[in-house]
Amino acid sequence: MLPKKSSSARRRDKAGNGALTPARIVEEAIGLADKEGLEALTTRRLARHLGVEAMALYHHFDSKDALLDAMTERLESQARPQLKGTDWRAHLHAIALAQVETAIAHAQTAPLMTSRRGASAAVFANNEDILSCLLRAGLDERQRVAWVRIFVAFVNGLALYLTAIRTPQRASHVIDPKLYPLTARAVVAGGKVGYRETLDEGVATIVRGIQNAAKR
Repeated sequence: MLPKKSSSARRRDKAGNGALTPARIVEEAIGLADKEGLEALTTRRLARHLGVEAMALYHHFDSKDALLDAMTERLESQARPQLKGTDWRAHLHAIALAQVETAIAHAQTAPLMTSRRGASAAVFANNEDILSCLLRAGLDERQRVAWVRIFVAFVNGLALYLTAIRTPQRASHVIDPKLYPLTARAVVAGGKVGYRETLDEGVATIVRGIQNAAKR
């Protein structure tokens, strides 16, 4: 007769590969939300996905809000690039690119990166990187406050736009060129313009604005 497994061993078996840890829960929650959307992410749905009882999740996260905060922290950490050299212009571009590419890779969960910005230490670290660039650009404190807002608004707006057109919920109706001729033409032209071109142009425009502000 085979020896009986301990309760902890049974829980590990039931949870799939290895023990149920906060890191694994967050990883699986992001993966599930990426597939089915944030609206479909409930503790019961996630628990079934992990092969555990819903109460098992509360040993690691005392609420869904706490889980969403942890997911935001993970995404924002992924979106923080390793900055090399001292060129603040190159650093701003790298920060924008990392944020947008993370959002594209996680189109369904990317809204967390804008809706829960105050909940993540990684957000503060990213903001610190941006403010450091603005300080090195020669801006005073009031100017840095204004331009960090401008930069974050551009990056978040581009990220949300790009993720919106990649999700199943995007609008599928055809634009009437007789009613909206310029919009219809822009949609056609937009298919030939990659997101990198938009990002490059946007960051370059912001850099020029920062340089002009530093001269005042």
